[in-house]
Amino acid sequence: GSGAYSSRFAIGFGCASKVNDRVDLNAGGSFVFGGAKSYGGGTLDNAVVKAGVVFKLGKSTKPTLISMNDKKVLQEEVKTLRSSNQQLKDLVHSQNQRLEKLERIALANQKNQNNASRSTNVRSVFKDYFDLLSSKSR
Repeated sequence: GSGAYSSRFAIGFGCASKVNDRVDLNAGGSFVFGGAKSYGGGTLDNAVVKAGVVFKLGKSTKPTLISMNDKKVLQEEVKTLRSSNQQLKDLVHSQNQRLEKLERIALANQKNQNNASRSTNVRSVFKDYFDLLSSKSR
């Protein structure tokens, strides 16, 4: 940042980093243009540097935010799972179509057997009738 006061200009900088869930580091500094300033019983330096460490005490809570790397990993996993899920849906659809074909074939086969059975019964009745007629004529 920068600023001005009483014909003096200053700039400042700072940064911070989260080392882990319990430790943070920070650093900063400032510079006042125009040299040191005397006041009362001392002087005010024109440059300052600071550093700090924060140790968090108590129960550690996990943050709800995730890192960009974790987000990318999760997005790739979701993409893979969606693709796998679509493949399974396609497989089930294909198997359902095959099952429907097999059911139609089995139903047609069953109808053919029933028709053949009826045909055999009709032939049997006619055969018995003709046998009866032929035995009477003898």
